[in-house]
Amino acid sequence: MSDIFISYSRQDSEYAQKFTYLLEWYGYSVWRDTNSLHGGQDFSLEIQQAIKLAKCTIVLWSQSSIDSKWVRAEAALADSCLLPVRLKVVEIPPPFNTLHTEDLSNWQGDPCDSSFQRLLTAIKRLCSSPYNLPYSSLNFSQQSSGLKKTNKVLFNVAILLAMLVGIGVVLLYQRYLGSAVDTLTTSLFKSNRYIDHGNGAITDTKTNLMWKKCSEGLKGENCTGFATKYTVQDALINFRGTISFAGYDDWRLPTREELHSLVFCSNGVIVSEIGNKTYDGCGETEEANKKYQKPTINIQSFPNTPALYSWSGEQREIEGKIYYWATDFGVGLSQMILNTELKYPVRLVRSLD
Repeated sequence: MSDIFISYSRQDSEYAQKFTYLLEWYGYSVWRDTNSLHGGQDFSLEIQQAIKLAKCTIVLWSQSSIDSKWVRAEAALADSCLLPVRLKVVEIPPPFNTLHTEDLSNWQGDPCDSSFQRLLTAIKRLCSSPYNLPYSSLNFSQQSSGLKKTNKVLFNVAILLAMLVGIGVVLLYQRYLGSAVDTLTTSLFKSNRYIDHGNGAITDTKTNLMWKKCSEGLKGENCTGFATKYTVQDALINFRGTISFAGYDDWRLPTREELHSLVFCSNGVIVSEIGNKTYDGCGETEEANKKYQKPTINIQSFPNTPALYSWSGEQREIEGKIYYWATDFGVGLSQMILNTELKYPVRLVRSLD
């Protein structure tokens, strides 16, 4: 049984996918046809069963969904568990217009946006709170309630105490083992793949690339603050030419392969290149265990990484339309995006060759 069933028009697939990722990020289980149906299953029967078992049904209303007989039928099946969302500025058809509707017509994909937060509140009323709030939600603690702030303080105190205990143990052993302890602690705490230079730069020994430790907008050793989000056009303009940082002036946007190389799936799924330069995510296959660390990146080397898409500098033309490659560190998925109005973070890279 899923917490949420999402009803939408195929023309709004990109928005539906983003809704799915964010809701799963907040701990809800989500059913939508593209990732829940398997070959040979009866479409209408499976949908009826999914709606019946779901705690609530979210309908993404746009002109294309209003024109869809399937969306109207799914909305009718949801009955009292229906939660309408206005995706575009449209008149919702009766009888669904009698229900309170969450307006996300100006939403740009930011989970901190007040309109999306209101939607989460409405979902909690119907579905209750999710059972597994993700660790990555701590990134938004500055906009959270006092209780969440207190929890983060307690968490940091616990980490500090653990570090102090660890240091005490090392000092105790060092009295007897001398330099052997130095060798031991170095091997324990040094990353096998990433080297932190202590100046905001990280070297990936596997790909021979040097990355900025923080996404743009984040600062300091722990990458604190909020990541700056850019449209893809702004990113391409702002980060071309000479970008100086950490003593180097050749920082740039990564290629799609370079950006995707940072994806890490804690559930053991190996993200690999398949088909026509398309990538699997950490939980996209039926066999995959969907309980994995989010963001899908090495958080020790790249702390406070937003569990969102990040732009690459690569694009592709298909049938006269320009698509832009991005990697979603919420699920470990890389794909092409057509909507140039969406705003996502950026992480810069430079080659060591």
